[in-house]
Formats: sequence, C-alpha cells, structure tokens
Amino acid sequence: MDKRDFDVLNRYGGSWLARHLIPMLPTVYRNSEVAIYNISSVSFPQLNSNAALVAPFDGSIDPIEGWLYAYDILSLGEYNYTTVYDLDHKALTYDTVILSFDPPSNNILEKCFNDDFSSELGWKPVSGTWQYVSDGLQAGRQGEYHDAVILSPISAQNFTASLSFKPLEGDTKVANYVSIIFDWEDEKNYKYAGLLFDSNGVIYAYVSSCADGKVTNYPPWPGLSTGLKWQFGNSYNLTVSVIGRNVSLYVDGTKYLSTETAINGGQLGVRSTRFYKIVFTSFKADTLTLLRLRDVSDYLDYVEGGGRLIILNTNGYGYFAERMLARDNSTIEAYEVSGSPESVALPAKVTVPALSPKAEGMKAIANYKSQSGFSAYTVREKVGSGEIVYVNLYPIIETIKQTQEKATFYSLLGKLLQPAEVRLEPFKYVPPTLTATFKEVEMSGKVRVNTSSVLFPIKVDFENVKVVDNNGKTSSIFNVTGLQLFNYGNISISSSNLTLSEGGGFYSKLKFKDDAIITFEDSPASIVLITKDGNTIRFDDVKSIIIGNSDQIELYAREPTITVQGSAFFKELYSSGTIYQTTRAQGQDLKINGTIALKVYLSDIYSWASSFDASGRFERTPPPLLYDEFASLPQAVFWSIILAPIFLTILFIINRDKRR
Repeated sequence: MDKRDFDVLNRYGGSWLARHLIPMLPTVYRNSEVAIYNISSVSFPQLNSNAALVAPFDGSIDPIEGWLYAYDILSLGEYNYTTVYDLDHKALTYDTVILSFDPPSNNILEKCFNDDFSSELGWKPVSGTWQYVSDGLQAGRQGEYHDAVILSPISAQNFTASLSFKPLEGDTKVANYVSIIFDWEDEKNYKYAGLLFDSNGVIYAYVSSCADGKVTNYPPWPGLSTGLKWQFGNSYNLTVSVIGRNVSLYVDGTKYLSTETAINGGQLGVRSTRFYKIVFTSFKADTLTLLRLRDVSDYLDYVEGGGRLIILNTNGYGYFAERMLARDNSTIEAYEVSGSPESVALPAKVTVPALSPKAEGMKAIANYKSQSGFSAYTVREKVGSGEIVYVNLYPIIETIKQTQEKATFYSLLGKLLQPAEVRLEPFKYVPPTLTATFKEVEMSGKVRVNTSSVLFPIKVDFENVKVVDNNGKTSSIFNVTGLQLFNYGNISISSSNLTLSEGGGFYSKLKFKDDAIITFEDSPASIVLITKDGNTIRFDDVKSIIIGNSDQIELYAREPTITVQGSAFFKELYSSGTIYQTTRAQGQDLKINGTIALKVYLSDIYSWASSFDASGRFERTPPPLLYDEFASLPQAVFWSIILAPIFLTILFIINRDKRR
C-alpha cells in the first residue's frame, strides 16, 4: 500500500480498513513510500449457512466496535458462517448462533470512561486544531479565533460527565466558551452545556440546543452569572449531569443551573470556542444507556428449544458472564490458552480476572494458564435441549487494543476457537451469481420491494404511521421515533420513489422519498412503536402499515428483490453476462425508462446484484463508442483524393530514377 493511499484512508474515521485491519496486519516490507502487508487466507460471510454471527444493530453498545474482532476470529479460522443483526426477526432460526457481544443485564449499559489525555483513546476531531501535549489535550491556534469540537468514543442517555481544563491564551475583549457536548447526532443536531468567560472576567453558565443548525440558549445569552471570576492559567472543572430529561450544570462541584430537555442518547464530546490556547487535563463520564437489543429471554428460549448459542464477549462481561462465571478479586498473567485437544500460546502475557464456572452443570472446557493458576476461557452450560458456550475473549481483545505490537496477535485470532470446541463447519465457498455492480440507483414510478427481513434505524422521525389490522381497522400514530417489526413472513413495500446506496453487508439501505406501504404477505405481524413523548405502543395481528413523512423514510432490507415500472438511474453500473448485451454499461451512468427487476445480494459503498433484468429505452453517460465500418468512408474518400496525386508523383519519380 502506498503512503498516499494510507493517508487518504485515514481521512475517514469510519474506515474499517484504516482503523481496524491495517494496524493488525504483519508488515513484510516498509519504506518511506510503501508498505507491503501479509494477509492470511481467510473465509468470509456467505448469504446462507447453518451458523450465524449476530452483530448488534444498536452500535452504541460499543462505539469502538469491538465486535469486529468476532469477524476476524471466524474468518481467519476459515469457518463457514453468515451474518445477521440481532434485531432481525430471523436471527434465531439458525442451528448455531454466535453472539458477537455479551448483552448487559436488562439491556442497560453502565460504563465509566476516564481519560487523562496521556494517550489517544478514540476521540474524533470534528473541527478546529487538536493535539496531545505533555499536560493533556490542547485546542486552539495562536492568534486565531476558531470553534474546536472533538467527540468521545461513548454515547449515553443518562450520564454524569466531568471536564477539567486550563485556559492559557485568548482575546479578553470577547467572550470565550468551553462546553461539554451531549446528544450529538451530527454537526447540525446536538446539545451542549458550558461556561462563557466574558471580557470582564466573569463566568456565566448556559445550556444550549442545536436543532437543524438553529441554536436556542437557556438562559438567554450570556447565560446565568455564577459570580465566579476567571483568569488565564487557572484550572476549572465543569460537570454536567443528565437524568431523564433533567440537565444540571456544576462548576468546581457547585450546582448553578438546571433545566429540562429531550435526550436521545447521542455521543458526548468537548467544545472550545475562541480561546487561542486551552488545555484539557481530564474527562470522566459515568453513563447509563438503555440499548435497543434483542431481549436475553429470546436467546434462552432459543437454547431451550435445542439451539446452540456461542457467546464471544468482545465488549466485556454482561448478562451471560453474570449467569455462568464466578469471579474473585484476583487476576493472573496468562501465557497460554489450554484446552483439549488444542492449546494456543499467547504472543504476550494477558492479564485475566480469575474466573470459574458459577454452578453445577457448567463446565470449563478450556482455561487461561499462568504460572500461578488457571482462569476459565470457555464454559459450557446445558440448557433444555441446547447449550450455551461462553468464550472469554475480552482480556485478549483489551490487550490487542492497548499494545503497540498489534500485528503479533494477528495470526493468533484464527486459532482462538480451537481450544473452545465450538465445532463449526469449515468454510465452503459457494460462488454467488453476480450480474451487475453499481454505486447507487434512483428509481421512480411504480416501485415494489420484496424481502424477508426489514429493520428500521434505532431512531426514526415519522410524522404519521397508519396501522391496519387483519380486520381492516386503521389506527394512526403520530410523531413516531422508534419502529420495530416482529413475527412476520415475507414483506412487500410499495412506493413511488426509492434510492438504494451504501448498505450494510447483506442488508441494503433503502431510502423512500414518498409514503411507503408495508404489507405482511404470509401472515399478520406484530409491531412496536415509540412516540416522541416516550410512549410505547404495541399492535398485534397487523396486515399492513403506511408510513407518511415529509422527509425521507429509511430502512434496511435483507437481500431485497426490487421491481420498477417507470425509470431507474444507475450510477457507475458495471454489468456482465446477458444483461451486458442489453445495457452495454461498463462503469457508465445508465438511465432506463421501462421495466427493471433486480435482486441485491450484497451492499456497501457499491451494491452487487445477483439477478438483473431490464427492458425499455436506455441512455448512457457517456454514450458507448460503437464501431461503424461505413462511418469513416466519406472521410477516406476525401483524403484519398487529396493524397493520391502526391503518392503517384512520388512513385513516378522513384521509377524514373530506377530506369537511369
């Protein structure tokens, strides 16, 4: 990989390649311009398998996305598996379910995040200049006003966040600001509570909300006077506590302000405005967040019925750890994972809490091994007709995150399930039939989507949802902020406008600009709606729902089949096989007016179609260059007339010279 390419990847904080994979890869060769990495033979998820890796649909369970290590472990181990989101109603229909996280009890996530800014812990700059210095995290630029925003790796609905900082340089003729950001969605939607340092040396407190770029302040600017004086070089502590709708602000331990606002549970962060130079010395947040995860009882019912549940605790110790593991206050320094018949040596010592099976009927089938003793690595519990296998990977993953030599663990990842006796099938590649690839498609007309699974984003904003039951009764629910579907068969979605782009693996992202009608074809469904005022409403025996919204309606569908009677505009379409004979598209944009039918196999930045058919009128941009053997004839005749006398003259001269 060229250094230029690596720098481009690092511009995007969400890049899995730059953020997760490349730091772990063993380096074969490196100089100032290029690096060569060694990537082992791997398997990859397939659409159909007896084993499913379950990922959390609510990513706030682990903003650092530790569950990505579960993919690494299965792929480097060359196992056969598919992937599915936990909220997919078909997630527990597989023979073996591999849960890539240990869900917290009652789906309530409690976390303590403590950062003294001595090293980078996943903060992401949004604006301004940020740099780590010996005293902490510094924001600002000499002699310049600027707005510096940086986001922490945590999100929360209920929290207490404490920020210590020291203003060092700035313009004392204007107001300067420091605040704690919370409920961050994007640069136009977030909330913040902070302090204004005015030109008279007085500190004011305020709570602000930015909605669609419009800011409202409480109290009105400049805020509430704390009576506190400030000057450069002094240290201050700002604490913000959010419980339910209540927001409280403290300065150096004293409460000054309290108000109420709706909280959705976005990211926390830090903001500095106008200061030329300010150093943040610590940030601590105790958080409490209700997650949108599948209920633990569903997994237990699955196991009772004969299912096999494997838990990879990439995120730490949750409900199943409490159920299956006994813990004392000691730790061991493990150098090996010992099992029967396989054992795996660890490339570095791993600190592991001393764990053992919690009850009779639970058995340790592999252990961390140290000079001083053992700690449970894998514990098996028989439940009903099935079993739970708990694999304690968290100590290894934490070691990988903290070490500077991540590549030493790369080859280990594929071996970590060998001592655990998980009995997964080896990878069997079944090549899918792929007929077309495209970056995006916009469709209009009579649009119909058929799929077996639909997921709505964790947070939605629907003006009106009409619920039609099996008897034809219609109920209208307004200001819907959450929507989840259960217990259904196949689904059809009808609309007049659809855009497909940037999906999530086997789940394509569908964006409807007009109302969408969702019909449950095989059997009635159950749905749960959450409204803006916090009410939860459940409907059973539902035949269809109609979503009305002035803004875009977004959802995810697994392997959708889409038919359109109207028009479709494909961006960067690459086609093959028989459809290429029709479209003649190899990277061009293509507009089709007529009938289009396609089935999406996989979707990411680009989408892959396993079937594609189209008829009608085709417009390509740029148009294809087709060879026409007669098109150049007039030009050839023209130049022949011009050049023929010249050639004849040259031949005449050559022949004359030869005769002499």
